[in-house]
Parts: sequence; C-alpha cells; structure tokens
Amino acid sequence: PIADGVPYWASADPAKRVDGQGNRQWEATYRPTRASDYGDVVRFVVEHFSARGVHAYQIWNEPNHPRFWPSGPDAAEYVPLLRAGYEAVKAADPGATVLLGGLSKSDFYYLEDVYRAGGGPYFDAVAVHPYTYGVDPTAAWNGVHDWEDPNRISINAFPAVQEIRRSMVAFGDAGKQVWLTEFGYSTTTQDGGVSAATQAVFLTKAYRYVERFPWVKTMFW
Repeated sequence: PIADGVPYWASADPAKRVDGQGNRQWEATYRPTRASDYGDVVRFVVEHFSARGVHAYQIWNEPNHPRFWPSGPDAAEYVPLLRAGYEAVKAADPGATVLLGGLSKSDFYYLEDVYRAGGGPYFDAVAVHPYTYGVDPTAAWNGVHDWEDPNRISINAFPAVQEIRRSMVAFGDAGKQVWLTEFGYSTTTQDGGVSAATQAVFLTKAYRYVERFPWVKTMFW
C-alpha cells in the first residue's frame, strides 16, 4: 500500500499550523491538497520497487475509515487520488496491478460510491479488509443499522465479501478480482480476541469459505 503519511507541506488539513515553539502540527493521515503530488510519490515508489520485483500497489489504505480519511470518508474526494495513483503506476510499470485502497470491512456502500464518482476505470482489483473481531467467519447476518440495507449481508460479517462482488457485477466490473489484503483473528485478551485454538479454526474456515469463489485472487493474513 502507498498509504497514509502525508507531509506537512502537501497536507490539506485545514487545522495545520506552526505552534509557539515553531513545530509543525498537522494530521498526518489527512489527504494531500493536490492529487498530482500523490501521483508523483506513487510513480517514484513504483519506479523503485518494480525493479525489485514488486508489481502490485494499493492506492491508500481504508479510505472509508475516518482514521485514514479524517475529514470524513467521501468517495468523491478519494477518486482523484485513486486516478492519480493509477495513472502513475501504469506510467512506471504498465503491467502492474493497481488495487483499490483496501476497504475497512466489506463496505460495498463505499465501493458503489467510488463507481458513482467515476472511479471504476482506475483500479484493477478491489482490496478488502474483512475483519470480524472474533466472530466466526462463516456467520452471516443482514444489515441491522439504519444506514444498512436489511436485504444485504452486513459489512461486518465475513461473508459480505459476496456483497462486494455483487456490487462489482452490478457496475459492470465482473472481470475484476477481489483481494483480501488484510484479515485475521487476534489472540489479544481485549475486545474481539480469541484463543490460539479458535484463531486456527477461524483461519481455516475463512480460507475454505472463499476458495469456492474464483473471483477471490488472494488473502493476506
């Protein structure tokens, strides 16, 4: 992933400032002011790493999550960055695979907003991070919150990767694949943690669940 560390000079953070000690203060995950600056960085990165055998690049990280899009997730704001990144990758390494910024959960709502904002031509595959925080990956339930569609699987359920695919097909992208670029089950004792034995069971279940789908390219644990 070419992700979320934007330097002060490039940041669009409206609250950035120099404090009384002369130190620059800003939110490092705030998007850049100019998509072209991001494109310049992407091209530099790809030129460097393609020579070392790297040929897959994810444009940003979880742009649908406030942690990585502090102004509030907005696909219309993300798409110019996606386009700049895509064009930079293809200029430096035409055969490389460009991944949509890995979505937090199987957020097909945000994916559909990307399509509506004109982002469809600017990624080769959809990257998703289907964490379930300790819930069995075979468990599925439909949306229950007021912002969710009650007729579709909740984005918080692992099986919602099927909803990602459903949205891709609906927008004419059936020829593209889905990459699960982050997922897993933590053995932390905090919320969402599982035992090591349960972790092993859930990992196995997750891999077996998706192996039936030819449109899932790969999974990164």
